[in-house]
Amino acid sequence: MPRRFLAYAPFLIWQLLCAFSVTQAYAFSMDKSSSLREQCEITIGPDPVSIVSYMPDQSRDRFCDEFPFPGKIVLTFDLISTRLRDLPIDVRLVYEPNGSLENDSDLDKTTINVTGQKIYPNGAIVIANNFSKSGNYAAFITIHEPFGVTRTTRFGFRIGGKILYYTPAILAAIFLFGLVYVYCFGRK
Repeated sequence: MPRRFLAYAPFLIWQLLCAFSVTQAYAFSMDKSSSLREQCEITIGPDPVSIVSYMPDQSRDRFCDEFPFPGKIVLTFDLISTRLRDLPIDVRLVYEPNGSLENDSDLDKTTINVTGQKIYPNGAIVIANNFSKSGNYAAFITIHEPFGVTRTTRFGFRIGGKILYYTPAILAAIFLFGLVYVYCFGRK
């Protein structure tokens, strides 16, 4: 029995390493208290904006810039700087089928949602949109400052990749299968 177990030991160690390394790499859910918070903050000039997203019909988790599959997504942009709360802001959601679009590109062809210029005194911009297909998307946030100055920033996100969402469960199942296999067939 010990020889049989030693023959399977490298395989089991490899499975353990894969399960623990990939599980952390593909963790999509974002909690504000976690170290992933920096990934969900952007700046518009010197002003920070925090982003938290939800899929209310699918999950109770919070997401940053990766969503497992299409559906209703609620994007929340928190205006951390109080100065931004007094300025008109508009947000444009854009589908990016061929890679990143820049602000000066013709965005009208791929725009899926636009909010008009509006002041958000409570500091939260909430946009709910039903995304029907997987792919790359972006939110262009434009601040309209006094004297005609505008500042725009781009927040890119991806929808799709359902297999990556289930990777930890798949790896755990493979690991458990390996343990059962060694236990059942390693004893002979």
